[in-house]
Amino acid sequence: ACVISTPLDVARRSMQAAIAARKTPPSLREALSAASKQGVTGGLFRGFVPSVLHSALSPALWLVVYHSQKGHREAVEAAAVARAVQVVALQPLEFVRVCRQGGLLLSVGASAHLERGLGEMIMSDG
Repeated sequence: ACVISTPLDVARRSMQAAIAARKTPPSLREALSAASKQGVTGGLFRGFVPSVLHSALSPALWLVVYHSQKGHREAVEAAAVARAVQVVALQPLEFVRVCRQGGLLLSVGASAHLERGLGEMIMSDG
């Protein structure tokens, strides 16, 4: 699923990030063209590793937490706790993925903040 969805996510995120910086919104063709110029791994599959990690860890984490809570809570409560833990634990991966995918259509200066590492973002932005 990530092999198909990652290039489309790159195009979508790049288009969304570029809307504020331009008078006319970019087209899907323009976004995919910009992504393909960066190469396969640097363009079309930006954010692929966090996407695969998220897809693999998400159900596993939910199941582990759900089964650990199922004996102590009602099924609905156990599911809610599992979902909350899942979201909190995996949100950093989603954040990194979105940042990596968003800057293709922006100028180098405008996209510099998206290219920082997670540690640098936390230290500078709080």
